[in-house]
Amino acid sequence: MVQHVHVEPENFEDANLDESWRNAMKAELEMIEKNNTWTLVDRPFDKPIIGVKWVYKTKLNLDGSVQKNKARLVAKGYSQKPGIDYNETFAPVARLDTIRTLIALAAQRNGIFLKEEVYVEQPQGFVQKNEEIKVYKLNKALYGLKQAPRAWYDEIDSYFNKAGFKKSPSEATLYIKTDEGSEMLEEFKNDMMKHYEMTDLGLLYHFLGMGVVQTNNFIFLHQKKYAMKVIERFGLKGCKSVATPLVANERLCKEDGSEMADESEYRQIVGSLLYLTATRPDIMFASSLLARFMHNPTRKHMGTAKRVLRYVQGTLEYGVEYKKGKAATLIGYCDSDWAGSEDDRRSTSGYVFTLGSGMFSWASIKQNTVALSTAEAEYVSAAEATSQAKWLRFILEDFGEEQVEGTPILCDNTSAIAMAKNPAHKQKFHFIREAIQAKEIELIYCKSEDQIADILTKALSKDRFVHLRNLLGVKSVKGLEGSRERSLSLSQKHILNTLSYNYEFYQLLLCGDYMEDYEAMVPFQALQAFGVSVDAVSPSKKAGDICATAITIKVESTDQAYTESRGHNFTLNATFDEIEFDEYDSLLIPGGRSPQHLAMNASVVELVRKFSDSRKPIAAICHGQLVLAAAGAVKGRKCTAFPTLKPGLVAAGAHWVEPDTLSVCVVDDNIVTGVTYYGNPEFIRLFLKALGGNISGSERRVLIICGVRGTFAEANPIDRCVTDGNLVTAAAWNGQPELISQLMTLLDIRVSF
Repeated sequence: MVQHVHVEPENFEDANLDESWRNAMKAELEMIEKNNTWTLVDRPFDKPIIGVKWVYKTKLNLDGSVQKNKARLVAKGYSQKPGIDYNETFAPVARLDTIRTLIALAAQRNGIFLKEEVYVEQPQGFVQKNEEIKVYKLNKALYGLKQAPRAWYDEIDSYFNKAGFKKSPSEATLYIKTDEGSEMLEEFKNDMMKHYEMTDLGLLYHFLGMGVVQTNNFIFLHQKKYAMKVIERFGLKGCKSVATPLVANERLCKEDGSEMADESEYRQIVGSLLYLTATRPDIMFASSLLARFMHNPTRKHMGTAKRVLRYVQGTLEYGVEYKKGKAATLIGYCDSDWAGSEDDRRSTSGYVFTLGSGMFSWASIKQNTVALSTAEAEYVSAAEATSQAKWLRFILEDFGEEQVEGTPILCDNTSAIAMAKNPAHKQKFHFIREAIQAKEIELIYCKSEDQIADILTKALSKDRFVHLRNLLGVKSVKGLEGSRERSLSLSQKHILNTLSYNYEFYQLLLCGDYMEDYEAMVPFQALQAFGVSVDAVSPSKKAGDICATAITIKVESTDQAYTESRGHNFTLNATFDEIEFDEYDSLLIPGGRSPQHLAMNASVVELVRKFSDSRKPIAAICHGQLVLAAAGAVKGRKCTAFPTLKPGLVAAGAHWVEPDTLSVCVVDDNIVTGVTYYGNPEFIRLFLKALGGNISGSERRVLIICGVRGTFAEANPIDRCVTDGNLVTAAAWNGQPELISQLMTLLDIRVSF
């Protein structure tokens, strides 16, 4: 993964040292003068003068490369006083639901004058010579003023009305103008560019912090760039990720007995997570749950918030996919978690809406009243979903997609459906009955296992969570690889490739002192290069502890003797006592001498038995099969191993496969076994296949030249890797996962799951 580092100036003095930033400030002032934003006048003595400051921002492309340096002159609006410097400040803001509705439909179809007198200081570094005592009187709004949003809205509203646009009665920021041809669009773009000095940037790639990937088959929304900033901001860059945002069935309360946490940091984390829900409905419930404890959060609340960040770390490249060619029919799902709040026993409502592809409208809401039964809680949830459905129907009608039939809303509670349809039931929220009678909505029963909105009401087990996440349309960019066509532009392919570097599978590596070096180190680094997150653990040891490895080589003169040399100091990256079985998709056990001791550890044997019973992929090589035998995992299974293990494995009920070479590997259902590290290439390939992986481009051939010394480059950090054109270099073996990954990118070799 190529990393770009950009340092933005913190003040004018720093920026003035760099020519590119000086040019950026000159360009900003030229635009201000061109737009007649201000006029230099004598300083008035009866009016307050507002200060200004420079703000510097490096504009980046989605891949992290520099687009341009932008200097913005902003007013110090915090010094303004109401009634003196400004009056009205309110300005409507577009709802994210409206934006996602427009994008989902797109997938289906193929200066500002001020009313008050405001004066500002001359900007630092650009004070007019011999006019130092004068100030600027603003003719138009400047960034930072309290009334700037209101002034801009008044201006753009006036422009759209003159241009023949109609404002939506349901969305104050939605303006509509219909025309069958494409000439109207070109005329509008040209007029906007002329009127507001705007630039046509072509195909949409980035909007309001959201990345947009458009192809002939789908539109993909994501916030990877923002998510990475959030992870780094709170010190969790490179942390161990988790498979779900919350522990299954976890409930939080205001007073949990733990110490108070930093309230400011907690609020910042929750605020960041809430913004991430713009494209991540899979963290909607977790973020809403954490938002209930903004006042006096505890250490437990903080730990839960950071767990959600760890989940985001493992799903950075995830977003919502909207497939093209689907019928624009509005469908909703609603659900509730009865008495889910530990503090006041109120329930949680959740709803989602789709147009046949990815979900584009969602919410997780704590109900305002205490429901006396599950049916009542479900009824309230259905009423909230009905309210949203009616609004969405108005918006879709504005977009020219009128919903002729009633909108189906799927509910998994028959009693709630009966209450909504039967006027004899005395319940609040009567408008749901009116909507049903007017045939605007239709409540339909669905099974609980098919209720997608369940993910918005409670913490779920991993399997259930992943299943519902897929139904939401939240996917990894890796899952879109097969949808890409040859007609994609190079920039589109580059964006998808940039997004796709992340982990999707989580594997556990069982280690011990004097395990076989090549049977631990090679899979550990290769699997990470292929996009699998690997946690290496050992009983009685913690993350950061060392396991000594050994290198065993057969003595050529005899079949019964081997030499053993000291290998690497293998650093563990997880603590055995803290691992949770449900978080891992697979297990790998290297050989050497360590399996003899691991097979006698009751905790290890129980863990292996869980993997075996759940049919998760297990790989064991050389002597690692001893641990499988101790757990009863080889009974009735075909397997192979180092030849001396044959009697023990047969006694454990295994169907022994005699190896004719030391590179033989055998697969039986979820178990992959190998003889020695000589078979590592086939062993790793079969293990990836057991995980559901597929390697493309593997026909490539690579020449490895051994023993040649090149020019030394400073290695900081020690696992540093650098790609320059067609050359990939690494500092040391610690960086082999990244080295392999970057080399695979150059060769266009991909591992997909």
